[in-house]
Amino acid sequence: MGSAAMDAAGNIGMGFNIASANLPAGIKYTGRYDGDPLGQMTVAETSIVEGIGVQTFSNRFGDYSHLTMDPDNFTFWHTAEYFSANNAWRSRVAAFTLSSGFNADIGVSNISQPNNGLLTANETVEVAIRNFGLSAQSNFPVELYLDGNLVATETFSGTINSNEALPFTFTQTVDLSTSGQTYTLEAKTALSGDEFSANDNYTKQVRHLLASDVGATEITAPVSGSGLGLETLTVTLENFGALTQTNFDVSYTVNGGAPVTETFTGTLDAEQTANFSFAQQLDLTALGPYEITVTTALSGDQDPSNDSVSTTVTNLLCQPNLNCSFGDGFQLFAVNEINNPSGCEGYGDFTAQVANFDADTTYDLTVTTGYGDQFVTVWIDFNDDFSFTADEKVVNNYVIAPGQGGGSYTETMPLTIPAGANPGTHLMRAKTNWQAEVPENACEETTYGETEDYSANIGGLSSDDYLFSAADLLVRESDNDQFDIELRTTYQGPLYFALYNTLGQQLKFKTLSQSGPDLYQIKLDMAQAASGVYIVKLSGPELTTFQSAKLIVR
Repeated sequence: MGSAAMDAAGNIGMGFNIASANLPAGIKYTGRYDGDPLGQMTVAETSIVEGIGVQTFSNRFGDYSHLTMDPDNFTFWHTAEYFSANNAWRSRVAAFTLSSGFNADIGVSNISQPNNGLLTANETVEVAIRNFGLSAQSNFPVELYLDGNLVATETFSGTINSNEALPFTFTQTVDLSTSGQTYTLEAKTALSGDEFSANDNYTKQVRHLLASDVGATEITAPVSGSGLGLETLTVTLENFGALTQTNFDVSYTVNGGAPVTETFTGTLDAEQTANFSFAQQLDLTALGPYEITVTTALSGDQDPSNDSVSTTVTNLLCQPNLNCSFGDGFQLFAVNEINNPSGCEGYGDFTAQVANFDADTTYDLTVTTGYGDQFVTVWIDFNDDFSFTADEKVVNNYVIAPGQGGGSYTETMPLTIPAGANPGTHLMRAKTNWQAEVPENACEETTYGETEDYSANIGGLSSDDYLFSAADLLVRESDNDQFDIELRTTYQGPLYFALYNTLGQQLKFKTLSQSGPDLYQIKLDMAQAASGVYIVKLSGPELTTFQSAKLIVR
């Protein structure tokens, strides 16, 4: 605690009664004493230690203070931080009382025996009795309860002085012999004329442990986030039993797949925990949720209900949020069917907007920005792995208004779709960066710039494809993960609805007919689905294009 002191009674840390006349000056105690109906303090205001006020070079007072009550229910313990004459941090601890206490006040302050373990039908109960009062006491009753039932009333026949704590052992034993059961023990004094009954009793729960019982309680790593790859799986193991355990198997599964089993070779004592990290790493490279379950396999385990623990870890699509408050970034992004004037989003999800492209063709991309020296890079995720690589760049660090500062700048640049580009609809990411090239890692956040995501459809389009690509897809979320999906389009044919997780696994499939003029509708109940990101796709039997949207199940 830094600087501390001792009073005349030998109490460490400035222990004293606040009414004492010989207190050192310093930290002041002021306030109301609620026991005084007039709101006046019953003791004089005193100081604990003097500080110099604020710190001269930072204009700060001491940052920390704490006041708490002693178990005797009369003594206040206070500590505060202050500055000494040389501007050094210091702390003082003080104890003070506003009342002299009660004359007759006895209570049980602890139950020391029995403790959790392999218990019997004849367990001895040992307690500590404390005299909180000012007068010595003797020959008073002490009561013992088991699960709320009085089992014994015995007499403490010795003498216990003021502020003294003495052990007391009941002659009556208790039956705690049922394996796996938790018992509630209560010991209580019954001193005639006791002036404060709130501290008379003490309660303790005691569990008859199973001999052999280990389990997994928490998966601590990895956790959900973006950019996950090969990850180390770490779990907390606990010995719920009474016997020390070692050399037992621990296994994990991912999304219900084949288990990976390894051996915990450490020593796990009774009621202790240990962290265990698997040597074989998880592959969480693909975006989406992963249901991970860890299970222990101790030979002779007597309680399998606590063997397993599960969690969902989601590899999220990164959404780098950049600072565009000075005008950096996109104020217009226009190519083919996309013509998107926008404000400063930092990160903008415009994936509902689709541009249609053909392979081995160059298109004009027009960008408006509010600040010069903007480097622009655009990727199209041709292989749909949610990872943007160098060979997927369709615009590579085009510089708008080099050397310029604030202002409105509009430039048109070439956007080239390579020959052999995979047909279909893909994610298109556009990023800017000020005065430097956009990083190769599309997830990296730079100081100034912006990120916007769109959709790009690659392939020869029919007239129906063009109608469908101009459709308006709307997803509404209501309580309990219920989704209403509407597609408004002049396309007239049948539609296929499909739901995928981000591992690419198809979870639902349904054929849709029109619900009304130019309208397709479907209600989707995701209340039983694991939390994470899902993809809805709508397409037709003769279409090469599709409409897609992301759902987030919480």
